[in-house]
Amino acid sequence: MTRNSPDTAQQAVETVVKSPELVEQILSDESVQVMIAQRFHSGPLPSPSDLAQYNAIISRGADRIMTMAEQEQAMRHETARQNHAFNRRGQVYGFASVILILLFAVFLVWRGYPVTAASLIGGTVVALAGVFVIGRRQDKN
Repeated sequence: MTRNSPDTAQQAVETVVKSPELVEQILSDESVQVMIAQRFHSGPLPSPSDLAQYNAIISRGADRIMTMAEQEQAMRHETARQNHAFNRRGQVYGFASVILILLFAVFLVWRGYPVTAASLIGGTVVALAGVFVIGRRQDKN
């Protein structure tokens, strides 16, 4: 019979049921307390008890951590706002460029160069399609 067999586990349970004071002895063992006291925390900030410990070690430690987190969040919001403004500006410039190219193509047709105008418009359409395809691929990644 191996050490971790179901029979050994069953015997341990029966022993504890017969002698409940064994539970108190087991729980008073320091190594068992360490195993039982394990805790988990997930998030961008330390847990409240950890913040209290930072305050005990560092003057205004919790306040400094919270200020740092607030500044980081403000910076992320500002960066997102700037990216949105940059993308919007690029769209406006792109639209203006296409309008100018189309006006120039109309001018070329009016002056008697329809093949050149068609080439200009065709190249513009291909370039725009490429920009949208590349943009969609980058959005997916």
